[in-house]
Amino acid sequence: MGQYTYTLNPHREIEETHTYKQSDLEKMTTFHLREICRKERLVVSSAKNEDKDGLIRLIMRFRGQKEYRHIGEFCEGGLERIQEFLDQQKIWFLEEPEVNIPGTLTIFHDTEMNELDDYQVKSEKKLYCGNLLLVDEALRVYTCFYIEERGDTAYLFKGKSMPVHPLEKHQYSILYFPNEAVSEFLYDCYYGNPVSVPGHTEAVRIPLLDVLERQIPEADLPLVIDFGSSNTTMGICLPDGSIQIATAKGKTIIPSVIGVREKAGGETEFLFGYEAQEMNRQNYRDEDVAVFYDIKRWISDADRVESVILKSGYKYQYPRKEMLRAYFDSLFEMARQQFKCSFTNIQLLAPIRQKEKFRRLFTELLPEYAVKAYAKGHFAENC
Repeated sequence: MGQYTYTLNPHREIEETHTYKQSDLEKMTTFHLREICRKERLVVSSAKNEDKDGLIRLIMRFRGQKEYRHIGEFCEGGLERIQEFLDQQKIWFLEEPEVNIPGTLTIFHDTEMNELDDYQVKSEKKLYCGNLLLVDEALRVYTCFYIEERGDTAYLFKGKSMPVHPLEKHQYSILYFPNEAVSEFLYDCYYGNPVSVPGHTEAVRIPLLDVLERQIPEADLPLVIDFGSSNTTMGICLPDGSIQIATAKGKTIIPSVIGVREKAGGETEFLFGYEAQEMNRQNYRDEDVAVFYDIKRWISDADRVESVILKSGYKYQYPRKEMLRAYFDSLFEMARQQFKCSFTNIQLLAPIRQKEKFRRLFTELLPEYAVKAYAKGHFAENC
């Protein structure tokens, strides 16, 4: 009688699996969801084959990527509500996981903290992207940070409008909460959402050497902007003759793209650059999205109005000048955050035949700035 055996092949390649966010899945059609199930080898019952919600639940159960809510904006009384929670709650401090953050932090007012500030969050254990609290030795709360990942590296982030209580001479530390439910509670607590208080709270205290506050100074140097049809580049020329170029998503070019997105309550917002491109890329439905490319051409007819119909079916109209001003405001904020200075002098690089048209239009759009236009070949000359 033959002997039946099973041989495990240790060299068999394990196929890479992907994870998906629910917000992205909800934008997809049922066909796309079924394709994900097929690709990820998820068995779909016949009852769920045409059920979009059922397919989303199935994918999230086995390939779901957790999305964390971050405290990043000003909310009246938000820090006070978190302080009240800490005053009434017993906090159990843990030694593990060990989390390392640079010992000295500099907080610049009225601008965000992101990966370009290079405050890396390191740990031998995988950390989730939750909310963090800046506290002193008496557990008084000063502001909120959160963790974001860029590639394989985790960074400390802070929202632009996130308030910071006045800092004095204290022993500061950052609290990381190993239980994800506590981070989610802090979000609801900060924004005043009614939720149950955690019965047991554990935290890791990450000591800091010092926390500094700085105001963004005004720069004497001009901000040089090359506003192109496809992409925009901007930078500053330093007194020693060197040039610093602003970056977005690790690249020195910023797409000249504007998107319009509908928010809750019927409000709308503009998205710019890579965010606008991502909004267009993630649109899986068979419908158009409000993304505008080649906005440099608007300069020839800047008085026109653009009309868009969003998902709700409502039609919105936006003057081109308003949209161009919003795009340039986003560039100024990006430069302010990266170069840690604000600018009042703007130098625009334009095609030689459009130099005067650039100057007139942007002098009108940016009345609080001193605007000059130069031919593109004169970049080095005018640094």
